[in-house]
Amino acid sequence: MNYKIEFKEQASQDIIEIVKWYSEQRDGLDDIFFTELELLTEQLQSNPYTFQVRRKNIRLGILKRFPYVIAYQIEYKKVIIFSITHQHSKKIYTRIKKK
Repeated sequence: MNYKIEFKEQASQDIIEIVKWYSEQRDGLDDIFFTELELLTEQLQSNPYTFQVRRKNIRLGILKRFPYVIAYQIEYKKVIIFSITHQHSKKIYTRIKKK
């Protein structure tokens, strides 16, 4: 069963900023990052329980080649992505609001 993926507005903004930053670092690095992000998103779509719950019912999907994590939550047949954040950021959980 495939889960629907929903990117919150801030997560979409994160992607734009990260891709822009990598494009300025080295030609083609932004494409590599985006491909890596797509692979992880596809993995979450098919099996969102791959990563364990960390805090506040939030799971962190870890990119393999880049130091970023996807903070997400699973709701009935849906994966809600709140942010794409650097692994060492202390702000990983700050964008998740209680319902």
